[in-house]
Amino acid sequence: MNDLNELVEGVLGRADDGEAMEVFASAGTEVEIKVYDGRVENLARAASGGVGIRILREGAAGARIGVAWTGSLDENAIDRAVSEARDNVRVASEDEFLAFARPDGVAAASLELTDLSVRSMSLDDKVALVVETERLQRVS
Repeated sequence: MNDLNELVEGVLGRADDGEAMEVFASAGTEVEIKVYDGRVENLARAASGGVGIRILREGAAGARIGVAWTGSLDENAIDRAVSEARDNVRVASEDEFLAFARPDGVAAASLELTDLSVRSMSLDDKVALVVETERLQRVS
Protein backbone atom coordinates (compact mmCIF):
# COMPACT_ATOMS: atom_id res chain seq x y z
CA MET A 1 0.00 0.00 0.00
CA ASN A 2 2.85 2.36 0.77
CA ASP A 3 4.14 2.02 -2.80
CA LEU A 4 0.73 3.10 -4.13
CA ASN A 5 0.69 6.09 -1.79
CA GLU A 6 4.11 7.13 -3.08
CA LEU A 7 2.96 6.64 -6.68
CA VAL A 8 -0.12 8.82 -6.07
CA GLU A 9 1.96 11.52 -4.36
CA GLY A 10 4.33 11.49 -7.35
CA VAL A 11 1.48 11.92 -9.83
CA LEU A 12 -0.08 14.69 -7.72
CA GLY A 13 3.28 16.46 -7.82
CA ARG A 14 2.93 16.76 -11.61
CA ALA A 15 0.00 19.20 -11.35
CA ASP A 16 0.68 22.39 -13.27
CA ASP A 17 -0.07 25.87 -11.95
CA GLY A 18 -3.82 26.45 -12.05
CA GLU A 19 -4.64 22.75 -11.98
CA ALA A 20 -6.28 20.75 -9.24
CA MET A 21 -5.70 17.02 -9.53
CA GLU A 22 -7.26 13.89 -8.06
CA VAL A 23 -5.49 10.55 -8.44
CA PHE A 24 -6.74 7.05 -7.75
CA ALA A 25 -4.39 4.06 -7.89
CA SER A 26 -5.09 0.39 -7.37
CA ALA A 27 -3.10 -2.81 -7.55
CA GLY A 28 -3.94 -6.34 -6.63
CA THR A 29 -3.79 -10.01 -7.29
CA GLU A 30 -6.87 -12.13 -7.76
CA VAL A 31 -6.98 -15.87 -7.19
CA GLU A 32 -9.96 -17.89 -8.36
CA ILE A 33 -10.30 -21.49 -7.25
CA LYS A 34 -13.16 -23.73 -8.40
CA VAL A 35 -13.64 -27.05 -6.68
CA TYR A 36 -16.09 -29.85 -7.43
CA ASP A 37 -16.40 -33.08 -5.51
CA GLY A 38 -13.22 -32.44 -3.57
CA ARG A 39 -11.03 -31.76 -6.60
CA VAL A 40 -9.80 -28.53 -8.11
CA GLU A 41 -11.49 -27.93 -11.46
CA ASN A 42 -9.98 -24.54 -12.18
CA LEU A 43 -7.29 -22.37 -10.66
CA ALA A 44 -6.54 -18.92 -12.06
CA ARG A 45 -4.34 -16.13 -10.81
CA ALA A 46 -4.19 -12.61 -12.24
CA ALA A 47 -2.50 -9.37 -11.25
CA SER A 48 -3.86 -5.96 -12.13
CA GLY A 49 -3.12 -2.33 -11.48
CA GLY A 50 -4.04 1.07 -12.76
CA VAL A 51 -4.20 4.79 -12.19
CA GLY A 52 -7.12 7.17 -12.67
CA ILE A 53 -6.53 10.89 -13.01
CA ARG A 54 -8.94 13.83 -12.88
CA ILE A 55 -7.66 17.31 -13.61
CA LEU A 56 -9.76 20.38 -12.89
CA ARG A 57 -8.95 23.80 -14.26
CA GLU A 58 -10.88 26.96 -13.39
CA GLY A 59 -12.11 29.08 -16.31
CA ALA A 60 -13.95 32.38 -16.76
CA ALA A 61 -17.40 30.73 -16.79
CA GLY A 62 -16.67 27.81 -14.48
CA ALA A 63 -14.37 24.82 -14.19
CA ARG A 64 -13.46 22.22 -16.78
CA ILE A 65 -12.48 18.68 -15.96
CA GLY A 66 -10.47 16.08 -17.81
CA VAL A 67 -10.33 12.42 -16.91
CA ALA A 68 -8.03 9.58 -17.99
CA TRP A 69 -7.26 6.04 -16.84
CA THR A 70 -4.47 3.61 -17.48
CA GLY A 71 -4.66 -0.08 -16.70
CA SER A 72 -0.96 -0.12 -15.88
CA LEU A 73 1.40 1.13 -13.19
CA ASP A 74 4.13 1.66 -15.78
CA GLU A 75 5.62 5.17 -15.63
CA ASN A 76 5.20 5.74 -19.39
CA ALA A 77 1.54 4.72 -19.22
CA ILE A 78 0.98 7.10 -16.31
CA ASP A 79 2.68 9.90 -18.27
CA ARG A 80 0.28 9.27 -21.17
CA ALA A 81 -2.72 9.28 -18.80
CA VAL A 82 -1.70 12.65 -17.31
CA SER A 83 -1.29 14.02 -20.84
CA GLU A 84 -4.69 12.61 -21.90
CA ALA A 85 -6.39 14.13 -18.85
CA ARG A 86 -4.88 17.53 -19.76
CA ASP A 87 -6.02 17.13 -23.38
CA ASN A 88 -9.52 16.31 -22.13
CA VAL A 89 -9.55 19.45 -19.96
CA ARG A 90 -8.83 21.55 -23.03
CA VAL A 91 -11.89 20.26 -24.91
CA ALA A 92 -14.30 20.08 -21.95
CA SER A 93 -17.12 22.56 -21.50
CA GLU A 94 -16.97 24.94 -18.57
CA ASP A 95 -19.44 24.25 -15.77
CA GLU A 96 -20.11 26.87 -13.11
CA PHE A 97 -21.09 24.18 -10.58
CA LEU A 98 -18.08 21.91 -11.07
CA ALA A 99 -15.58 21.67 -8.20
CA PHE A 100 -13.54 19.11 -6.30
CA ALA A 101 -14.49 18.42 -2.70
CA ARG A 102 -12.56 20.51 -0.23
CA PRO A 103 -11.52 19.46 3.29
CA ASP A 104 -14.10 20.51 5.86
CA GLY A 105 -12.23 19.69 9.05
CA VAL A 106 -13.93 16.32 9.55
CA ALA A 107 -11.40 13.53 9.92
CA ALA A 108 -11.54 10.85 7.25
CA ALA A 109 -12.85 7.48 8.35
CA SER A 110 -10.26 4.77 8.83
CA LEU A 111 -11.47 1.70 6.95
CA GLU A 112 -9.92 -1.74 6.90
CA LEU A 113 -11.34 -3.20 3.70
CA THR A 114 -8.88 -6.04 3.27
CA ASP A 115 -8.09 -9.02 5.44
CA LEU A 116 -4.31 -8.80 5.29
CA SER A 117 -3.90 -12.41 6.49
CA VAL A 118 -5.02 -13.53 3.03
CA ARG A 119 -1.87 -12.02 1.54
CA SER A 120 0.38 -14.23 3.63
CA MET A 121 -1.63 -17.39 2.95
CA SER A 122 0.09 -19.77 0.54
CA LEU A 123 -1.68 -20.88 -2.62
CA ASP A 124 -1.74 -24.44 -1.26
CA ASP A 125 -3.47 -23.21 1.91
CA LYS A 126 -6.02 -21.30 -0.16
CA VAL A 127 -6.77 -24.41 -2.21
CA ALA A 128 -7.12 -26.50 0.95
CA LEU A 129 -9.52 -23.93 2.42
CA VAL A 130 -11.72 -24.00 -0.69
CA VAL A 131 -11.67 -27.82 -0.83
CA GLU A 132 -12.69 -27.99 2.84
CA THR A 133 -15.42 -25.37 2.36
CA GLU A 134 -16.82 -27.33 -0.58
CA ARG A 135 -16.71 -30.56 1.47
CA LEU A 136 -18.58 -28.94 4.35
CA GLN A 137 -21.18 -27.56 1.96
CA ARG A 138 -21.78 -31.03 0.49
CA VAL A 139 -22.35 -32.70 3.88
CA SER A 140 -24.77 -30.08 5.18
